[in-house]
Amino acid sequence: MNEDIDYQTNTETKKAGLVCIECETPCSKLYSLFPNSTNLKIEHCKKCKQPVDKYIEYDVTLVLLDLMLLSKSVWRHTLFNQNMGYLHLKLAAVCLFCDGYMKWMVSPVKNDNFDIKQDAVFQAAKQVELYVMTLVSAIQLAMFLASTVIFYYILMKLFGSQFAKKCVNSNSICRCLLLANCGKLLFIPAIVWTQNESAIYLQIILYYIFVCSAVALSTLTHCQSFVALCIVLLGHFTSSSCSMPIISWINSLGLT
Repeated sequence: MNEDIDYQTNTETKKAGLVCIECETPCSKLYSLFPNSTNLKIEHCKKCKQPVDKYIEYDVTLVLLDLMLLSKSVWRHTLFNQNMGYLHLKLAAVCLFCDGYMKWMVSPVKNDNFDIKQDAVFQAAKQVELYVMTLVSAIQLAMFLASTVIFYYILMKLFGSQFAKKCVNSNSICRCLLLANCGKLLFIPAIVWTQNESAIYLQIILYYIFVCSAVALSTLTHCQSFVALCIVLLGHFTSSSCSMPIISWINSLGLT
């Protein structure tokens, strides 16, 4: 994944939008090179005197772990100081499959003859229902992104800078929420290590994803975390309600 990441340097502050991850002070570059060397020298913030972005030396896996630990500093690094290419889309694809698998596990349409203890995940991939549930997850995710963006722009129109100090485009919001969706990677332990699904564990993951999305949205738009959480919850309930007719239609086709 390292090849997907490009750190922005030596560009004008207004164009690059680089910030100090500690105090959010705009900066012109993240690092400089020592003369006649490929070694990096991390720039220090003129205001807080801290390294502008320490995460440029971190591996992607460690950055992802800190993202899941809800550190606002690493969210600033990811959202403002890094060009991640299509990494958020690749991550979304993995999370969609995990989400679809867990939906299939708790679904009453699962084949009664299928023994998950014996055949496990690889045999589950042969089930048509698994891919239908993954499609359902994709529909719900798309509606969640759309509804969250709509609610954000409605509040910006009504309250302006009182709601959020920074107006961002819809692409940035979608990228932000797809990265926050990485909480669904926590489904993997349930897939690998458990034989029986745990409703409590799945609910905890769902709540965690809400909080993670709120932290990411709050970091991106500079709005209050509580307000961002309300937007995320509204987006979730709206997408769940709007996707029900589509899910019912898919079920009527007899695919599950």
